[in-house]
Formats: sequence, structure tokens, C-alpha cells
Amino acid sequence: MGRSLQFSVPHSSVDWNSTGDPPKDPYLDAIAAVDADVELFCPQPYAHHIVPVKRTLDAYNLDIGTVHGPHLQRLLEDDDGGVNSLFTKLRHLHLASVIDKTPEHRLEPAVSTHHAPRFWRGDDVDVDAARRQFLERLADAVSKAEPDGSRDHLDADVYDGSRITATVALENVAPRGPHQYLLVTPSDVEALVSTGESLGIDDAFAFTLDVGHSTEPVALLEAMHDVRNVHLHSTVALDSSEARRIHDRYELAETAEVGSEDRDGVAHHLPPHVGDLDLTRILDALDDTGYDGPLTVELDSIYHRPEVVTEVSDALDRYQ
Repeated sequence: MGRSLQFSVPHSSVDWNSTGDPPKDPYLDAIAAVDADVELFCPQPYAHHIVPVKRTLDAYNLDIGTVHGPHLQRLLEDDDGGVNSLFTKLRHLHLASVIDKTPEHRLEPAVSTHHAPRFWRGDDVDVDAARRQFLERLADAVSKAEPDGSRDHLDADVYDGSRITATVALENVAPRGPHQYLLVTPSDVEALVSTGESLGIDDAFAFTLDVGHSTEPVALLEAMHDVRNVHLHSTVALDSSEARRIHDRYELAETAEVGSEDRDGVAHHLPPHVGDLDLTRILDALDDTGYDGPLTVELDSIYHRPEVVTEVSDALDRYQ
């Protein structure tokens, strides 16, 4: 089954301060050359920097297929600040024209991916109540994100009531440190879906499956009621012989790790066809579920190299 290919690009890595034509960026050039799209990673989205980033990506003829936005932790705060903060950031991620009122600069992503909240393990948290509050506030924030003409400073005539294009998708995270998470395991997925159904708001959110963040990605996929995005990257145990082989294969600097540590002792965001990921099993499982959304490759910055983009694209062509 053919699926679109994307590469995650942090907004902070895109040179948008220059005037005129953007400087040569071999990584962006390579993404365009393999006819892939971009997932814009922007954890603190504000229009005044998204707009010039979009101009740069436009210059490379790169489409922003999906966005990866802020953590949803604030939705569990006691006041409405978390809701207001989220819908403001959603507007910026999707519209990118809140400040300058230029609709030609708006983004039109299909998916907006976010991490669900976490708690300190030592805190006395009623997880069921927190899950319910989180989903209620998420649904409220999503409903407020679409301009409706009621707020003069945000709902100018430029908005026609159909600007929000993305489905909000909750991403499973890799557990690390002294935290308890709302979305790690298949049972967490089932609890979120069940709670959403009981509240009548299960259509307010979908899921992004991150295969590298989980030790049981196929079970997660099967539990997720609506998967809109798949984050694809491999992992490897730090200080392992396989990590050393990958280090040599990509001629990394002597002191460089092969990837950022996410789960304790495990490097993440490696090219998906190396390391520990069973790529064939993952792609077969996606076929079995009929998933036809994007495959979004998340690479550590040390792999933001044109030859790696080409290698990943070729590898996925062979596997699919």
C-alpha cells in the first residue's frame, strides 16, 4: 500500500531570517528531491516565526503535510489558561496568519500531533479523573480554535470559518524518569478511547503512532481507534555493538551518540531501516489495518544529511 513520505523538520532549523532567496540547505533540497513532504515540528508556535519558515519551505517547493505542536500538559491546570493557551497555539499552527492577517501564509496541515500530559509518580493523582478532565478540556479547546466571528482581535473578516484543517492526534510517548503518563501502552489507548466515548467526544481526537517510542507498537496500532499519522524511526541500545556499527556506518564524530536518549539507555530517532526496529512487521501491520496516512520519518539532527534522506527513501521503497 502506497503512503506519502514525510520528514520531520524543526522550525528552529529552518533559516528564515534572511531576505530574498533562502540560503542553500542540502537537507531540505534532498527532501524535495525524493518528493517527500514536511512535518513542521514547532513546540512553541507563533505566527511571526511560522510565516517566514513557510516562505522558506515554499521556496523549496516543500508542502507542510502535518504539524507537531506543543505538549498538552497545561490542559490539566485548574484555570482556563491551559485551554486558552492551546487554542491560541492551534490557531498559529494551522493558520499562521493570526498576527499579519495574510491568509496566503496559513498552513493547511492534515494532522496536528501533540503529547498527552504526564505526572510525577510521587504525586497523589486520580488518573481516571485527570484523563476525563484532559479530554473535556481538549474537546473545548479544539471547538474554540475555529474562528467564529465573535472575537474582533482574532476573527477578522479574513477568516471564513473553515480555516482549521487538522485533526488533533495524541502521540504515545516513551516513558522516562519519575513520571506517570496518560499515553504509553495499549491499555492507555483503550482508556482514552473509552473515556472519550463515555463523554461523547471521541471524535475530538485521533492518534499518532510513534513506533520508536514503544516496545509494542503493533499492539498500540491495533488499540488506536483512529490513526492519522505514524512517526517512523528506529532505536538502539546505547553502548551496544549495534550502536557502534551504526556509529561507524554513518561516520559520526567520535564523541557523538548515535541518537538522542529517550527511553532510559535507548537511543531514538535513528533511520528506520537500521537498529532494532522490525520495519517489515510495522509496515505489514499498517497494511493489515488499512492505514493510508503519512509515514513521518523523525531523525536525530546528526542524520539531517542529504545522503540519509535518499537512503531512507530508497529503503522504504524496497520494504513497501
